[in-house]
Amino acid sequence: MKKVISITLALVMLCLGVVAFADAAPSKTTEDLLTMEAVPANPVEGSGFFFFPVTEKYVDVTKYQAQLDAAAAELEKIQKDGAEAYFGEETVAAVKAINGAEKVTVDELFAVVAGNYEETMGDVTVTVEMATPYAKDQKVAVLVGDVTADGAAWKTFEGVGVGDAGAIQVVLDPATVLAVQNGIGLFAVAGNH
Repeated sequence: MKKVISITLALVMLCLGVVAFADAAPSKTTEDLLTMEAVPANPVEGSGFFFFPVTEKYVDVTKYQAQLDAAAAELEKIQKDGAEAYFGEETVAAVKAINGAEKVTVDELFAVVAGNYEETMGDVTVTVEMATPYAKDQKVAVLVGDVTADGAAWKTFEGVGVGDAGAIQVVLDPATVLAVQNGIGLFAVAGNH
């Protein structure tokens, strides 16, 4: 019973936190995450590869409390310090170069998990559709965080709006997918609204 309450509380905190810092974007939470699909460049039949958000739609969230706690902790830091102070000059410059924004804001932040991935599978194309759509061909910065005892180390990738449903697509390198698989991974989107 305590586990269920703590998981529910963590999800509520995460959802409230997203609403609190998405100042330039419409309110979105991990509950608004409609679909996430990940496809490796060199898929291995029967490998069971997955790259999922930690939501009840995709995984048994009770197995991933560490990921949920990490997402809530990093979200709290962003709320406290602001996105630009939290990410630092190098990451902020990379985000601005991708999406052309004058100010960095985080639209989305959620925990992700990966499994059954091998480096020979190559780059992984991730397509994410959320309740609020991104415009087709809109550039967005996607950040993938690797959380350790020292905090989160973030890598920045260029994502783009695809299709009529307003999804975004990003290509992740093998090192990033392996970091998510072997540790605690976070996925964030910084748009330009």
